[in-house]
Amino acid sequence: SGLDDLEQAVFGDLYKLYPRITRVGDVHTRTDEATGDFEVSGQFELPEFFAFEDTKATFTVMASGTMALPSPQVVKRSQPLALPYPLHARHYIRVQMPEHVKPVQTDKPLTLRSAEYEFRRELQSQANVITLDSQLQVLRDEVPGRSVAEFAKRQRELREQMVVSA
Repeated sequence: SGLDDLEQAVFGDLYKLYPRITRVGDVHTRTDEATGDFEVSGQFELPEFFAFEDTKATFTVMASGTMALPSPQVVKRSQPLALPYPLHARHYIRVQMPEHVKPVQTDKPLTLRSAEYEFRRELQSQANVITLDSQLQVLRDEVPGRSVAEFAKRQRELREQMVVSA
């Protein structure tokens, strides 16, 4: 069905990354009529998500919204590299920590900006809930051929920022 296809498109990377993940409840969609934003959300359980040591739990999350940007295989090119424009992707992850775990320290918000995109990431912690809010906005429809090598370098740096461990 259409909802199954949508679930695979939105959460497919999550299912590949964590083979034992289980969706709890239904996939929900919402459209904001004022802005035209379309939201897809789901709740998941993942048995091996936390690694425990005394009262400390560590975990790693990945904001997959940046996967929408192409990773050029050839960086020396004369033709431009097409980008998915317009695009504004937001990946919001909320982690409910076990009761006995101490809250984690969080970083300052991070913003990476180039001529092609703006990426923002914020990690917050309140009591036993940690949230990771990542947003990617594509700012143009292509990368000029002469700039693809620099774009590929920034892509690697951006993908490193997608992963947060706490």
